[in-house]
Amino acid sequence: MWFGRESTSVGRRGEVNLSLLRYHVSMPRPPNERQALEQELAELPSQIAVYLRELTETPEASVHRVRRQRLAWQIRNLENRLAEVRARLAGIKAEGR
Repeated sequence: MWFGRESTSVGRRGEVNLSLLRYHVSMPRPPNERQALEQELAELPSQIAVYLRELTETPEASVHRVRRQRLAWQIRNLENRLAEVRARLAGIKAEGR
């Protein structure tokens, strides 16, 4: 089985043409670590709010127990990530002084 055969071509002497595997020129550059963390910091509170709203709207009946546990876990996970992002940003800003 030949994987990726449609994406590449092999020349006479065995050279591989990888032009189809390259990224398109108009793709945006990925942000640096600080920018990525700042963007994530801005997005996390709204994500937490969505899960909190969903948790409060989910009935407490035993049939919904697993769903409520999953939502609570997702909230804790996002809160931990928020703390981690804040700590990493503080470290980056401290290095930049």
